[in-house]
Amino acid sequence: MKNNTILFVEDEATIREELSQFLERYTDRGLYIGENGEEGLALYEKYHPDIVISDIKMPKMTGIEMIKRIKASNPDQAIILTTAHSDSSFFLEAIELQVDGYLLKPLDLKLLDKKIKKISEHIVFRREYETQKIIMNEIAHLQGSMLAVLNEEFKLLFLNDKALAFWGEENIEEAIKHDRMLSSRMVKQEEYFYPSEIEGRHWITEIQLLPPHKRIIALWTPGKEVINTYVVDVTYSAESKHTIISLSEITKMEEEKKLYQKQIYVDELTQIYNRTMFNKQLDIELKRANSEKSELSMIVMDIDHFKQVNDHYGHMVGDEVLVGLTHLIKRKIRANDLFARWGGEEFVILLPDTDSEGARILAENLRKMIEVHTFSADISLTCSFGVAAKKQDDVYLFRKADEALYRAKLNGRNRVVIY
Repeated sequence: MKNNTILFVEDEATIREELSQFLERYTDRGLYIGENGEEGLALYEKYHPDIVISDIKMPKMTGIEMIKRIKASNPDQAIILTTAHSDSSFFLEAIELQVDGYLLKPLDLKLLDKKIKKISEHIVFRREYETQKIIMNEIAHLQGSMLAVLNEEFKLLFLNDKALAFWGEENIEEAIKHDRMLSSRMVKQEEYFYPSEIEGRHWITEIQLLPPHKRIIALWTPGKEVINTYVVDVTYSAESKHTIISLSEITKMEEEKKLYQKQIYVDELTQIYNRTMFNKQLDIELKRANSEKSELSMIVMDIDHFKQVNDHYGHMVGDEVLVGLTHLIKRKIRANDLFARWGGEEFVILLPDTDSEGARILAENLRKMIEVHTFSADISLTCSFGVAAKKQDDVYLFRKADEALYRAKLNGRNRVVIY
């Protein structure tokens, strides 16, 4: 955890001195301290720290403006914002900037400790993944690749031992006689290249039109019925007019990549998407809806008086209730609806191609279903719902749905309110 650099920006001298001493325990690589947004931005551009912790209200340049500048250059920067102001506009701006934490002063040091540790874990995992990626690429380059050489008509001339083993051929003469098409072993998967024509070797020209990081294929292995992934490299020799195809296996690396993405975007308890994934997808869907002039709605829901469940039955039962609720809701929404845990007992549902009335009907059906359902330990629940629909070029969809939820709770809970 100490193998991180931290930038701390705070304009109040007393807080800056006290919190700096606290933060020193989390880094032995560098703690950089700024007194305002301008100093903080300059330090960031000089040192590129792993974690940024900043106040919001500061002279010369606010923390919000500094974070906007930082996010413009590095959207994945880990950031924790602190403020003595509970003004909701600051909180909403922080959400829209997709910061990793938002803490009110006086700071709860235990909460700050927990947040720093969680961010550090993600940083360590990302570093390990990048290191393994480099190592795997080097190994594949040195000795692990399948190689094939084709003539100018794309007829097979040569396969190396690894490629011969893949096809189950004893020697190159038999391989040339059979001259099998690699495209016949390609598996269609959304994230990988798949040719528009599976006959012949037209895919070679097609895959060369893609950027290098997109030249990945999935192949099933004869006799084993397993699917592995490979990076494809195509080299043309103008002198000999031969085409050399190299397939470097990256199955393990792709599995680790998917595991990392799951940890980043999936809520650990409920196994549905988390706030990070929701914010990312919300931006995509808003742009799509604005571009296509299509409908887009959102539901924000909150379990009524959930604290009483935890207090009376304990957090373990409370967790079981949360998991049960997510299973219940998942059965009632469409495959293309995005269901995510916003935090605690609050959830969000993003509904593409759905107007406000469609979202209201779904929310009301969910409300009634939850009201009559019996959860773990014979617990009954109710939920409050806020619904909002996108207007043209709307960027405040979440804010509107959240405001509707607030009114639902203010008016007695266990109800649906439309913004």
